Amino acid sequence: MIRFSLLIICLIGTFSATAGQGPEHGMIAFETNAQQAFDRATAEGKHVFIVFKAEWCTPCRWMEATTFQDEAVIHEIETNYIPVAADIDQADGFVLFYDHSVQVLPTMLILDATGKSLVRVEESLGRDKLIDILKKTAKGLTPLATPSRGPTHRPTVSEPASHVVAAIPATPKKKDLGEMTPPPATGYSVQVGVYTLYPNVLTKALEINAIDRKPVHLEESDIDTVTVYKLLSGHFKTRAEAEAWRARLAEARIPGYIRDLARS
Repeated sequence: MIRFSLLIICLIGTFSATAGQGPEHGMIAFETNAQQAFDRATAEGKHVFIVFKAEWCTPCRWMEATTFQDEAVIHEIETNYIPVAADIDQADGFVLFYDHSVQVLPTMLILDATGKSLVRVEESLGRDKLIDILKKTAKGLTPLATPSRGPTHRPTVSEPASHVVAAIPATPKKKDLGEMTPPPATGYSVQVGVYTLYPNVLTKALEINAIDRKPVHLEESDIDTVTVYKLLSGHFKTRAEAEAWRARLAEARIPGYIRDLARS
């Protein structure tokens, strides 16, 4: 079973001195939809480069502000790769996290256009190390010439948080859910996400509630100065019952995994 608690370990790694020269003017045009990225990779003769991140992950934000703004890194990625940014606090990113068993942040994956995994990196990287990996993995590729894509603006650590908060939906009324309590000490439940924004917790809980009004449990923990919420759905005596509920959620495109509450 994936120990989801490991996900909050942000490995700082070795910061290359050459990556600390400050942001460049370029910006990588990250995709957020993996299927579109693989379709483009097939059409353009490229690999897919996925970076798993979260707003609360300091090393992830460091890479956004330094490594991913270096002109040489941008050139290498745009030439041979279709880049995908997978924010694990968002639905699409959480699906990718679950599919690829990601346990630490940042994690970077390079896959070929068929989905075969070529490289897995579980630490933050500076300019030189990342370019070395990108060049070695791209050997043998013959990318097709494609029209230049304009830069997609993404928030970095130097920008105000309002760029992120502005997209948050209105907070649902908590009374629509009933009381969200900590999970019991025994039995099984289905964890459906980790969030740093409480309105997103309530929105997801309401989405699950529309399928079936199972008990909703919430775990809170603090990482540095950030509160992290783990949302669990249902409480079951057996793993088989929990698996049946997990499968039902999966049919509604809500990924999750089974938590043995006695071992958490």
